[in-house]
Amino acid sequence: MMLQQKRFLRADPGKNVMKKLNLFCAATFVASAAVAAVGPNLVRNPSFELVPGPQEGQGLLPTFWEQVEPAAVLNADTWSTDGLYGLHPDNPMISPHYSGMSADDGVRWVAAWSAIPEVFGQQLTAPLIPGRPYRIEASLLQSQRSDVSFPGGYDVLLAESPSYLTAVGVVSLPPTISADDWEEKLGLFVAPIDADQRPWLVFRPYAEFGSAYPGMDSVALHELERDGDIDLDGDVDIDDFQLFINCLAGPEITTPPASCDPISFALADLVGDADVDLADADIFMTILGQ
Repeated sequence: MMLQQKRFLRADPGKNVMKKLNLFCAATFVASAAVAAVGPNLVRNPSFELVPGPQEGQGLLPTFWEQVEPAAVLNADTWSTDGLYGLHPDNPMISPHYSGMSADDGVRWVAAWSAIPEVFGQQLTAPLIPGRPYRIEASLLQSQRSDVSFPGGYDVLLAESPSYLTAVGVVSLPPTISADDWEEKLGLFVAPIDADQRPWLVFRPYAEFGSAYPGMDSVALHELERDGDIDLDGDVDIDDFQLFINCLAGPEITTPPASCDPISFALADLVGDADVDLADADIFMTILGQ
């Protein structure tokens, strides 16, 4: 692949070829330290630091990360400030996407173009558990180059294999705001009913308008802790009690009531049996009393 053939030539900023996915039981939030997680990060090589060995060029991804089928002729890239792998942000031979910038963590990050789109992902350390609430977060960096310096983010999908044709969208990481610095983005979602059959985590870039080439670093995927803090503000109080009452549906009812969103329903399921009933109420009242 030649550098002149890819996004390093001017694209048409007025044509948005990416349509947002219909997302399953998803809610997207601004990052908040109050959102508690439990268990290890399920993402391998989350900061993209581990690479196969020195190699320069486009379309290269770090260890454990793969281009997802159907792979475009031109694919997602690794950017490295040490110049050992992928592309260097200050290389004068390529367009200035990230001039003067460093990684959010370490020396490397990955970026993908929304106009094709360039899709990439990896097999998680373990499949997600259906019905459980999860938090995914990453730092995003908007490109500096004028034709792709538009707000952009990533749709997050789960797939059976490294292909997005049959993947299921679960949430979107919110778009970037500017090209000044890295921005922390957070998405909350409930794992779909067949999540245990979809061990691949897939990222598909999107643009709010025009096209975008957002950098990504510091990726983390954790299960949310179900500790009674349903509104995710760091405590358990009367506000959580009201949300719990809204979600109280009864035994073996696995669909949230109209007054309860999917995230709150999953967080109110303190027993972990996919419903919200009096057994969960007993646990919640004990927590609230403490």
